[in-house]
Amino acid sequence: MEKYRCVAIDDDLVYLEIFKKLAEKVDCIDLVGTFSSAIDGAVGVSKLKPQILFLDIEMPYLDGYETISTLEEKPKIVIVSSHLEYETDELKIDVKKYVRKPFEGPEQLEEIVKEVMEA
Repeated sequence: MEKYRCVAIDDDLVYLEIFKKLAEKVDCIDLVGTFSSAIDGAVGVSKLKPQILFLDIEMPYLDGYETISTLEEKPKIVIVSSHLEYETDELKIDVKKYVRKPFEGPEQLEEIVKEVMEA
């Protein structure tokens, strides 16, 4: 099975730990980096060149949309947020999927990765 390089950016450290645990259980994910700062995350994306970016929207200093705008090479982007109002925003930018926090489990995460990579 092909593994897809993924990065997660979220200022919620608890969520990032949960995400790491879920990603470990999904065969098609190679989690190459997690970042709690959008600025560090944007630099990390440039260096690590993931195929998929799991990105929170509401973060201090630089929000998710601003983070996307700083990326020269954009991976497939999955917005992960607990805020429903952002769901319609995906039409404005190149977002492949919008997912509500929290993930239901590794099966949901695997489904999202496969859907996004086939799109």
